[in-house]
Amino acid sequence: LLRIDSIQLDPDGVPALASGAPDIATPLPPEPPPGWVTLLNIYRPYHETSLKEEDLFPVLETAAMAKTGTTRGRIPRTLARLQAGKPVKVVCWGDSVTAGGNASTPDMAYVRQFERRLRQKFPNAPVEVVNISYGGSCSAQWLRFEPFADFAKGATAALANDVDFSRVEAARPDLLTIEFVNDAGLRKEHLERVYAEVLRRMQALSCEIILITPHFTSLPMMGIDSVRSPESRPYVRFLFDFSEAHGLAVADASARWAHLWKEGLPYLTLLDNTINHPDDRGHALFADELVRCFE
Repeated sequence: LLRIDSIQLDPDGVPALASGAPDIATPLPPEPPPGWVTLLNIYRPYHETSLKEEDLFPVLETAAMAKTGTTRGRIPRTLARLQAGKPVKVVCWGDSVTAGGNASTPDMAYVRQFERRLRQKFPNAPVEVVNISYGGSCSAQWLRFEPFADFAKGATAALANDVDFSRVEAARPDLLTIEFVNDAGLRKEHLERVYAEVLRRMQALSCEIILITPHFTSLPMMGIDSVRSPESRPYVRFLFDFSEAHGLAVADASARWAHLWKEGLPYLTLLDNTINHPDDRGHALFADELVRCFE
């Protein structure tokens, strides 16, 4: 099994080794006793019998030190309504992560964590957060654009009805958040066409948009060979370029995942299914960055 051990320093600066609990996917580093601090974490991969330098993760920075591209001030109408105590309806649109994939309970999925934080931040405003998502889907399937136009033909009737962007339009949101890690596999021409159409339809409804950069997934899916590799996916670059071109808000979850190794954590240990679904901590990173858009 996986494990994270730690070198911890006592109040006098004397180091000691603390062993973490083994886990099949998401091992936690051992909590230091009161007055102690963690100097570094030691990642123990499956069946590991030797110690490699790449498995040593000194705690170099805190989570608060992560620099992200999350924007402030780009949802002015939504903010004005919240500050005035008026009702606000948010639709969170996405794939299996938005659906809550591998959160320990529905309440720990990022959509519900985000909803709680938004209500705490604006206690006088009636806030409604609606989750419209489907596991395994990408944005182009919802709009049935080529080469996804015949997507529904091979699907069950329930799936064909669920994966339809008209559901988002029918909800008439004041604010739409968009999370599709599965869009990382789409070609740029498909992304440009789909996101331009979503923007057109949302502008027709006077709905503002927050684009969410995706979390990190398994090394092969990311096309990288180290958990210390920076974000390099063309899809993430597209999201920032699109947001700049149209003045849209961005919740930069990706940068938080890219920073985890500096916090002493290999990001792979936040993937509950070891592939592409975050655990509760990973879901919390989405909520963290979403709420920062409301500052």
